[in-house]
Amino acid sequence: MKCRNKLGSALTCLIVLVTGMEPGTVSAATTGGDGTIKYSETGWDQRDFPEGPSPDIQLTSRRVVKMSDHRVLVIRVRVYRKLGNYWRMQVGLDSRHGNKPDFRMTLVNADLNGAGCYVERKQPKHQLHPPRGRFVQHGKVARCRIRLSTIHPTRHVRWRVRSYSLNHPAHPDRAPTHGWFL
Repeated sequence: MKCRNKLGSALTCLIVLVTGMEPGTVSAATTGGDGTIKYSETGWDQRDFPEGPSPDIQLTSRRVVKMSDHRVLVIRVRVYRKLGNYWRMQVGLDSRHGNKPDFRMTLVNADLNGAGCYVERKQPKHQLHPPRGRFVQHGKVARCRIRLSTIHPTRHVRWRVRSYSLNHPAHPDRAPTHGWFL
């Protein structure tokens, strides 16, 4: 365990556990005050769509951050090539450790039709106004941040990602290829 003062006056202690590389998981837990990471995990995906139309996922991470009066869930996806202006990623979120995802987070850049992210319940399939998150796209990285209370978790949230080219939606990349990142 390595401790250092990373977030102002909050003492941050990182515990890193590596459980393999393809796919693998890196876990971290921290202690501290407001704006600190409560837990964070990263899953790696092999380069399986080097020249395909869909963004080829390199890694994805799930982080829960304690803010002053609430917690936020941050999903971050990094791909091998720079993200363009016409793609969609769907993140299955399992907040109760059932057989299927409870919620679906969608990150999208539809060029002139707009970019952003939102979360909706898996059932019923369509909500009139799904909660919107804070969306960031920069180079090879896309990120969505929502209030953790939106998905009503009872345990650590498991997740999996599918990325699509909006021009060729029939050929998605999946991370992990099977199962969930824990």
